[in-house]
Amino acid sequence: MPYNPPTLAESIQQIEGDISLELGLNAHLPVVCAERAIAFSVGAAKRDLHDQLQWLAKQIVPTAESDDSTIETRAAYEGVPRKLPQKAKGHATFTVSDNAQLPLDSVLTAANGSRYLVTFATLPEDSRIIAAIEAEQAGKVGNLNADDVLTLVSPVPGIHNQATVRTLEGGADIEPIAELLRRLWFRKQYPPMGGALHDYRAWATEVPSVTRAWAYDAWQGGSTVGLTFVCDGNDDLLPSAAKIQEVKDYIYRHSDPATGVEVGRPAGIETVLFTLRIKPVQLAITLTPDTAETRAAVVAQLTELERQFASPGSRILLSQVRTAIGTASGVMDYATPLASDIISQSDELITFEAPQWIE
Repeated sequence: MPYNPPTLAESIQQIEGDISLELGLNAHLPVVCAERAIAFSVGAAKRDLHDQLQWLAKQIVPTAESDDSTIETRAAYEGVPRKLPQKAKGHATFTVSDNAQLPLDSVLTAANGSRYLVTFATLPEDSRIIAAIEAEQAGKVGNLNADDVLTLVSPVPGIHNQATVRTLEGGADIEPIAELLRRLWFRKQYPPMGGALHDYRAWATEVPSVTRAWAYDAWQGGSTVGLTFVCDGNDDLLPSAAKIQEVKDYIYRHSDPATGVEVGRPAGIETVLFTLRIKPVQLAITLTPDTAETRAAVVAQLTELERQFASPGSRILLSQVRTAIGTASGVMDYATPLASDIISQSDELITFEAPQWIE
């Protein structure tokens, strides 16, 4: 049964009643008396004990109400360590003179303020140098698009001050605690089996920035496993070719985070990775009251609905959408023209875009 501690007022009232009973009084204590002061003091101390017990009750089984440290410690014990932030890495092209050399550890900056270090540079060829670069700080803010411009902090003779990004990706923030909790629950519900379908899902989500994955048996005939995944924390949740290769390599062979033993797909099984198509859904919603807070609450509810129920070939019920909007914090009433369930094909993933707010 759930632990429901008494309120401070209830504790004080109970202690006052006990004092009255012990003193043989048939009525309540006088409004002003030493016994009431004692009851308040003891009640406050008792409430502190109940608060501690309530906190302990929430730490026994990791849930969304548990402390972050509790979830992180239990997850590490179960072999699901929290994914640490990763630095973005890639290559950039410099325009140079024939004899120029780009010093290692040269610093470049991007328009968003991110800084990068040169870790390797080729010799000049066709008036160009291709340099390997790495972000100074870990996080997805270090990811840039191809053809973005980087600028040298300190000019180098014979080298143009600006470089063009070829690839710069792989940066990831520390794993949100909610994502870690989901992976912990999955580990407890689906223990490792050395190559079962759920193992492929677990292995994929151990890769930085990968948040959801789906595996299918006999995807292209016997001895094949189909696997697809998304990266919800990125601007584009569909993975890049580099991320797909990273997941494929990880599933082939990697060190188990809990034991350090080499694990991976069983011999004779081929993993076929494929990319989903996005099925965007934009709802037209009228809110009462219509404020920035209620809009944000609705978006959060729809995002959680998507994370829980959207998968390839899935159906999100109309009632689930209505419940998500109607139970958003602060929403008293709403209207939306959506009149049927939302259905995706076997290679589609439902995503809720920013709603169209109707005033």
